[in-house]
Amino acid sequence: MFIITIFRFLCGYVTLRVSGVRCERFLNLLARRGVDFWRVHRDGGSIILNIPVSAFRRLGPTAREAYCRVHIVKKNGLPFFIAAHKKRWSFAAGFLMFLGMIAFLSQFIWSIDIVNDTDIPSADIERALSRYGLYEGARISDIDTAFIRDSVMTYDERVAYIGINIAGTGASVEVKQRVPAPHLESEDGPRNIVASCSGHIRRMEVLHGEPAVKEGEAVLSGQLLISGLMDSKVEGARPVRADGSVWATTWHEISVTVPLTERVTVDTGRRVSFYTLRLFNIFIKINQNSSIEYEKYDKMTSQEKLVLFGRTMPAAIITETCSEQGEAEFTIDEAAALRRAQEQCDVKLARRFPDAVIIGVERETTTDDRGVTVRAVYECEENIARSEPIDAEGYENNSYGESFDG
Repeated sequence: MFIITIFRFLCGYVTLRVSGVRCERFLNLLARRGVDFWRVHRDGGSIILNIPVSAFRRLGPTAREAYCRVHIVKKNGLPFFIAAHKKRWSFAAGFLMFLGMIAFLSQFIWSIDIVNDTDIPSADIERALSRYGLYEGARISDIDTAFIRDSVMTYDERVAYIGINIAGTGASVEVKQRVPAPHLESEDGPRNIVASCSGHIRRMEVLHGEPAVKEGEAVLSGQLLISGLMDSKVEGARPVRADGSVWATTWHEISVTVPLTERVTVDTGRRVSFYTLRLFNIFIKINQNSSIEYEKYDKMTSQEKLVLFGRTMPAAIITETCSEQGEAEFTIDEAAALRRAQEQCDVKLARRFPDAVIIGVERETTTDDRGVTVRAVYECEENIARSEPIDAEGYENNSYGESFDG
């Protein structure tokens, strides 16, 4: 239907008003004689319809035979447009140049829509696509979607699937992220359970292996807790993979100093903006003077694509805003500094020992020229069992048939 509408516009057509007592006979005669007409509707006692220009000259006999009168309401199409502006050569030339420009630009990619619901930044996807030939301004006939898809998946191991669909001057890209296989620790080889830190054992749960310590004993970091060499009177020392949990009371010391004065970076409120017009991959600076007089500044870049009649154009305005940054000195009272130091001690403990459960804490506070210092000693309960492989030399000298004395 769209093609027919374009064809009628290029050939030209007229809108007619037919009046008389036998208008229906007029339409029957047109149909019988093979005259094309469309958009027929009544307007009072008359009929409005469209017919091609080529058929208008043959309406005289038909109208007289049907006792009807025919009037031209409107002339439509390219032939009438050219005839009306044939003396305005500059306008006609501009119109033809516009049509030529549209035809030329339609050979290139205007916009790329990336459907990305993954953790991969869209900027990384854009760079990978551009690397292999898909970018705004790329010639559509030169784009090999299969090659780009395979190349991007090889280039970025995070991409499990990428679908590329080109419709008109736009490209739609769908990205799926690769799910990494879970890391499984090798179960091969004998292992011991040793203490990850010093502490006082509260309880033990030995699943496999020989316990080397008892509940209530104090242990040092790296000390053997569960041995992977099991003693058997029949088989002797047999290396196995020791497994189990050992909960102990531990003590961790953390110290944090918060100064009473600090210098921070602040925004002075002064800023300057620079604008650039991007047409495909061509960048045209709009500002004549792009120098920045600020000694220290923060730059923010934004891009606004141009939209015409609801369609994204292959052009955008890039705005670079530079905000001047200065330094200011702030004074903190001792109470606020103390709270901040205590909070930072708790945060450091949680980061270094995420599985530790705090039982109690003792804090020591000092204030000097450096600021407020908090020294905190945390009493915690945690699983100190850490698995490590058994050194082969540790049991090679012990025959499996001999008894091992722990």
